[in-house]
Amino acid sequence: MKIAVYMSDFIYKYGGAEGYAANLISVLQNIFKNDIITIITECYKNDGLITEAQFADKQNKAYGLQIKPDFIKIRYINAKKAENICKENKILDTIQFIKRQNSFLKLQKQIKEISKTFDLFISCVARWSFFGDATKNCVIIHFPKDRLSTIPINKKIPWCKLFAKKQDNSFANSTDLFIPNSEFTSYWLTQKWQISDDKKCVLYPPVTPVSTKSEKKRNQIFVCSRIESTKKIDLLLKAFESSEFLKQNCTLVVAGSIKGESKEYIESIQKISPSAKFYFEPSREEIEKLYAESEIFWHAKGINEENPLYFEHFGITTVEAMSAGCVPIVINKGGQKEIVNDSCGFKWNTLEELVSLTENLVKNHDKIAELSKNAIIRSELYTKQSFEKQFRKILKDKLGIDVAQ
Repeated sequence: MKIAVYMSDFIYKYGGAEGYAANLISVLQNIFKNDIITIITECYKNDGLITEAQFADKQNKAYGLQIKPDFIKIRYINAKKAENICKENKILDTIQFIKRQNSFLKLQKQIKEISKTFDLFISCVARWSFFGDATKNCVIIHFPKDRLSTIPINKKIPWCKLFAKKQDNSFANSTDLFIPNSEFTSYWLTQKWQISDDKKCVLYPPVTPVSTKSEKKRNQIFVCSRIESTKKIDLLLKAFESSEFLKQNCTLVVAGSIKGESKEYIESIQKISPSAKFYFEPSREEIEKLYAESEIFWHAKGINEENPLYFEHFGITTVEAMSAGCVPIVINKGGQKEIVNDSCGFKWNTLEELVSLTENLVKNHDKIAELSKNAIIRSELYTKQSFEKQFRKILKDKLGIDVAQ
């Protein structure tokens, strides 16, 4: 079985989409034990490449996996980093947009040509609408992008209009199966692309449970996320500061990657809550320790947003927290609504509600113990074992691929 997995910037970034792709590779190795999994990814002119052994080591450490370097092959595609759109100058904006379209088209052609030699091609890219030309082609949908033909500039420029319409049709028609990461994402895939039910199948991301244990939980609230403005961490810090009770009885801990964020932004959020503790670029071991010793987990992405693109489309860190016995108190939006139910945690609509729910829970340790136990049980719905079982079923039932048991 010749299998290729495409993930953009795989050797440069770590996050939810990258973690999904890494887990997928690990599971594919488990299913197709003697086959080489080819990883297609970009490389940039001035950035160093890495070997298969280095790649496996980095992914294994980042996501707690056991990818075997002897059964992967990295296929690099030369690419240029996208320029930022200059919104202040319409002419420059248009020129840069056309350049991005050209780069996209060249990259799509490379991917299509490379994928022709494979039996199964899986695109895990979170951005754009790439598709393959293998015998069977799948696209992992973290959240569906808008059709290119709906972008205003594509409607105005004839060449762009033609390109956009062709690309949209090819993406929808050349893909054998779309795999959304949640029912929330599946709904929006239908809304944006009118994909029929027979061409899509929800597959929740595989979440590596926290293995680190703690003899005793602390009165600690944990926020684990890539540290960027869309995650609304600043609002969580302000919510914590608004409660004298929480400040006196709990510790707020924020941990995550700060790559790509400005020094000014990082300094600004640290000033919001002087009592909060921050862990930047923590190792997996450090994150697991923080999960294990925390009683409560907070998540706020999507607050004050109307566009579903800016909601949490699944919630990997929420499931990780639950597997460690943290009680999730998360925003009542996006994929979080599917993960958390009344037996294991709470969902809130306003920051005031978040603070109130947290204060009441901290005052009731028996309730924390009950919810903590149930959170661990519910997290088992999203394990790697469950993912592999469902993925085997998809390969067999949806794609007609023989899978050895």
